[in-house]
Amino acid sequence: MTKRELIARLNEAIEHEMMVYFQFFYNSLTLTGHTNLSLAEKFKEESESELGHAQKLADRVVALGGTPSASVPKFSRPKSAKDMVKAAIKNEKIAIKVYRDLLPHTKDDPVLSHLVYHLLMDEIRDLEDFENLL
Repeated sequence: MTKRELIARLNEAIEHEMMVYFQFFYNSLTLTGHTNLSLAEKFKEESESELGHAQKLADRVVALGGTPSASVPKFSRPKSAKDMVKAAIKNEKIAIKVYRDLLPHTKDDPVLSHLVYHLLMDEIRDLEDFENLL
């Protein structure tokens, strides 16, 4: 994979992380009722984590001589708490696939390899957390 292709893949990951950030932040704002308070807080915390992932990826894009993507794909706006969790599970699975596919292409860059590995681990833990909510 060329450096240009790697930067493009990292930018795709940034876009996904930003989309999930907005979706989780939106979820945290729209969940109402005392029974949803802890889930709203979970989405708020996870939104901050996703934003952190995007920032780390963007920093690496810059270090590689690229420009981080500023595009954000549209995100879904589920109405029920259950549908929000299902959407979160879907998005965590997508992120896991992105990082698993990217990891073999980072072997020549130990900093990027370390970052992608840790992002993958974060996403796997997040997936487990959301699956346990159903």
